[in-house]
Amino acid sequence: STYTAGLISILSGIVTILTDTWQSPHIPLGINMLVESFRIHFSEIGVAIVSITTFLFAFGTIIGNSYNGSECFNYLSKNRYTKGYFLFMAAMVLFGAIAEVSTFWALIDIVLALVAVPHVVSLLFLAYRKPELLKI
Repeated sequence: STYTAGLISILSGIVTILTDTWQSPHIPLGINMLVESFRIHFSEIGVAIVSITTFLFAFGTIIGNSYNGSECFNYLSKNRYTKGYFLFMAAMVLFGAIAEVSTFWALIDIVLALVAVPHVVSLLFLAYRKPELLKI
């Protein structure tokens, strides 16, 4: 998934460079620039191409991450509360669809910061208890 996102980003950048849309001060950066690049070469069909592929990529990412998260959650909870996990995921997808982008990104930043704490504590514990595992 990470490699796919990187490949899509590289290809999108190449398209915007080849079509010179990156030089236009009137087109905002991001998906709008890519849409304009495709509109230049494929007219309105280009807009449909970008819209459909973006939807499929986003939908696939949601499904894939939900599945991977559910497998991890099932391992940690010994296959209990799976329905609750999927209800929570559905609520987060709904919230992400209707919330302001800045609000949702702020929430994601908070969650990622909270996830980093147990990782750092675990690394410190590992460094103290098993320092030979951390040698390169």
